Amino acid sequence: MDRKQHIAIFTTASLPWMTGTAVNPLFRAAYLAKDGERKVTLVIPWLSLKDQKLVYPNNTTFGSPSEQESFIRQWLEERTAFISGFVIRFYPGKVIRLSAATQDYPRSIICNVHGVNPKFLEIGKERFEQQHSSNHQAFTKGAYYIGKMIWNKGYGELLKLLNNHQKELAGLEIDLYGNGEDSDQVKEAANKLKLTVRVHPGPTCKALSEEPVPLTDAQRYELSWEAATERFLKVSELNQVFATEREKNSSKEFASVSLNLWKSMEDTSAYFHHLALGFETTRRAFGAIPGSLQPDEEQRKELGLATSSKHSL
Repeated sequence: MDRKQHIAIFTTASLPWMTGTAVNPLFRAAYLAKDGERKVTLVIPWLSLKDQKLVYPNNTTFGSPSEQESFIRQWLEERTAFISGFVIRFYPGKVIRLSAATQDYPRSIICNVHGVNPKFLEIGKERFEQQHSSNHQAFTKGAYYIGKMIWNKGYGELLKLLNNHQKELAGLEIDLYGNGEDSDQVKEAANKLKLTVRVHPGPTCKALSEEPVPLTDAQRYELSWEAATERFLKVSELNQVFATEREKNSSKEFASVSLNLWKSMEDTSAYFHHLALGFETTRRAFGAIPGSLQPDEEQRKELGLATSSKHSL
């Protein structure tokens, strides 16, 4: 019997939708499976053609799950430079709005278990080598910033928190960088605080006047998905759990198991994820589209599921 640890990763988005919910689980699956010590399955949503047109950029659509899987694997391999042996399974998906907040759970742990796209780290390394091996100018004098200075980016909430906790935060100095139509209002509100809050325009002079400091090997590793995977295994205690389970099972006799069992488990778990929120009232409370509990005929055909007439039997 296969004694490898089995890990299934469920997520609610997939490429080519470029969101963290799609990208991070994909890298997670690849790096967990990289050393061959674990059997990893990534379970992602399959959207009908009409929903693909709503969600995926540049009018990208797929006629079948296998076509989308090929796209995903090519995108991943171009960025990791290795072929990962994890399995991809699809479940019928709803385009549904995201929750406005996340819940706080008992025994929850805060830990950065994500890494940086390997291609991004390579760019920094190449620039550092160019800077020291020739007279070539490694960095241009351009600069970019992320985020407009508008109230709905969270500036109101930030200033309110600072205002409510000025005594506890005495001595704290804060610099805000950004451009936007609300810049003047943000600056005016910040000036009313007793704390030192400086508001700067987006393109900072520091970025233009100084060369970026290259990352050390240790810093680069901390940002990598290899290090992120180590942190994930540590905080989730997966290695400990697996070791304990193997110790328990080592004293038992195992009956022979069909080689197709794991594939059946994968397919079953993927569909179970779809059925988990099986009550219309519950699903609508979490933002699902009314009447979208069951996959439509198009999704059933594309995923190889029974048609509605057979399903009802």
